[in-house]
Amino acid sequence: MTQSPYGPAVPPRRHPILGALAWAGIVIGLIAAWYLFFPPSNPVAPAHTAPATPQNQLTNAVAAALGPPNRPGPDRLTTLTLHNGQLNIAWAINTAGTATARHTGAQQDIADILGAVQHTGAPVHLLDLAGSFPLTDASGVTAERVVLTASYTDTALHQSRSAGTNVRTVLSLASTSWINPDW
Repeated sequence: MTQSPYGPAVPPRRHPILGALAWAGIVIGLIAAWYLFFPPSNPVAPAHTAPATPQNQLTNAVAAALGPPNRPGPDRLTTLTLHNGQLNIAWAINTAGTATARHTGAQQDIADILGAVQHTGAPVHLLDLAGSFPLTDASGVTAERVVLTASYTDTALHQSRSAGTNVRTVLSLASTSWINPDW
């Protein structure tokens, strides 16, 4: 140490508490960064979860099968009700470049819905489907309207299970079906 004109040189004092706080801040920052980039793989389940009823299982399976929407507007799965073996499903059809592509996409949706319903094993004896898409009426008003319906009885559901859910045959397996001619 060199001599100062004001007296002998004294090394600077370090405060032990400030040093400990600095290290604690570094450790906490590292832990926070670790959890930011590597979140826990098994988060704690909420204490109150919905019971696994057939309707809940169907809702989850059909929503997953339909996937996310590709257009603004309603969710893909808009309604699902199960009552005494009758399952009613309404969904929003995704948009596509051409009418043929939209129709094929809607038929794929039906195949996906049939597969999801069969996969759950829910007690379904009648399945009624209604697909919607935005249409413009004669007044120039555009609104979401039902453009496709299909009904599947026990027999049709069994045939679709046996034949598989082929996009080309899903409407021919339906007990009744209708496509809006303006769509």
